[in-house]
Amino acid sequence: MTDAWKRKIRIAAGYIIKNIVNKIKFNLSNFRFIRNNLTLESAKVYFDTMIMSHMSYCVTSWASACKTTLKPIQTVYKQTLKVQDKKPKTYHHCQILKKHERLSWDNTVKHTNAILIYKIFHGKAPPPLQEFVKKNSNRSTRAGSRGDCVVPFRKSAFSQTTFSVRASHTCNSIPHTIRELPTLTSFTKCLKAWLLEEQHCCHNPA
Repeated sequence: MTDAWKRKIRIAAGYIIKNIVNKIKFNLSNFRFIRNNLTLESAKVYFDTMIMSHMSYCVTSWASACKTTLKPIQTVYKQTLKVQDKKPKTYHHCQILKKHERLSWDNTVKHTNAILIYKIFHGKAPPPLQEFVKKNSNRSTRAGSRGDCVVPFRKSAFSQTTFSVRASHTCNSIPHTIRELPTLTSFTKCLKAWLLEEQHCCHNPA
């Protein structure tokens, strides 16, 4: 991939993220205004429908952007958590994640990537996506016997952030017992439980 194309992709990702953040900020402003009149359950519904629905839009594509580009969306995610729990901006968001059993932003992206790979391998995703993720067919190796994904070799740091590389690494880190679950519902539920168990405080308040 040429440098010109890389720049175009970065610009496109930045444009998408900027639009998403603007929409979320508007909904977050409304959330702050009405939060005291909502029950906790109603606040959670607002969080999922008015915030997370925008954040998860095409996340498997634009999540490959650089950390600087992704910073605004991570910030509004943490801010929304604090509004949901009626905490000040200086409050440590990791405690809210643990309290309400929510995934961190990084784990949310991993969760989304893993679900898409599960759909690809079980024929629940558009066929063209099968070209991006492959299983190791060499049964004589540990990776092959485990059904690990083949991680494409990429030289540049930019190429290593593509879905085929990121998602394959994520999928390979998931316990075999979870990957082999027969239904998407059970896979999604157990995957989230495993990610929550592995989730630790990052000591980086926003």
